[in-house]
Amino acid sequence: ILNYADEDPDNSNNVILFYTKRSQSKESYGSGPNDINREHVWAKSHGNFADVRPMDGDAHNLHPTDASVNMTKSNYDFDECTATGTYLDEADAWYTTTQFEPADASKGEVARTIFYMAVRYEGTEDEIDLETVDAVGTYPLPQHGKLSTLLEWNRDFPPTDLERRRNE
Repeated sequence: ILNYADEDPDNSNNVILFYTKRSQSKESYGSGPNDINREHVWAKSHGNFADVRPMDGDAHNLHPTDASVNMTKSNYDFDECTATGTYLDEADAWYTTTQFEPADASKGEVARTIFYMAVRYEGTEDEIDLETVDAVGTYPLPQHGKLSTLLEWNRDFPPTDLERRRNE
């Protein structure tokens, strides 16, 4: 699904990587630092839903991403950390030991993905009840934050044509 949903509209052999917005060959999935891997925007460790279907494989939560960026992002909550964090040049992002601030190009989509997961998974039918909270450092609880920042990102960074196309 990622090869279709995140296909580069200018090059059908490539996908657009989530945090870097780089176009890269669909054939480059792997474990190397510049290979593509599958990002769970709502980290599956936040609620421990690895192998819990349909949560673990929900296409709205999955994106192709640069493996090294995904490793740095880890399972951190999302929040502003430019003033206190470490700069990740490859993704024009910032991070600390508990939070990740993606580049502006990804902020709105990150927020909407987190909101989708919180609304979609309410603890019914053996699924875990996911909640968006106004905090960071929420691992391993089934929570993701920081709500106030995500609301701001959703407002300040509206959906792009690529995001609209992906959701359709």
